[in-house]
Amino acid sequence: MTENSLGTSANIAEIAESTNEKGTKDSDSTPLNRKDGEDDISTAELLVSVKTGVITYISLGTVILIFILTFIGVIINQKKKGGQENEEQIN
Repeated sequence: MTENSLGTSANIAEIAESTNEKGTKDSDSTPLNRKDGEDDISTAELLVSVKTGVITYISLGTVILIFILTFIGVIINQKKKGGQENEEQIN
């Protein structure tokens, strides 16, 4: 991994055991010997990137902002309704 939380990792998989209907063994590879070049082993390079925190803060900030705006909207709406009721009582 680098300082930017980026790196590669090798994922290696090998066939440990195999069977077939005729009971014949694999003639060109030996299971679990970890020998490159045989057809029972494979490697895949994975790109790993780790970045935490930023999305959490943005999501939390967005939720708080929506809550505050909703609260302000409810208060303004109540004040408008209260003002209309007072005008109706005066008339």
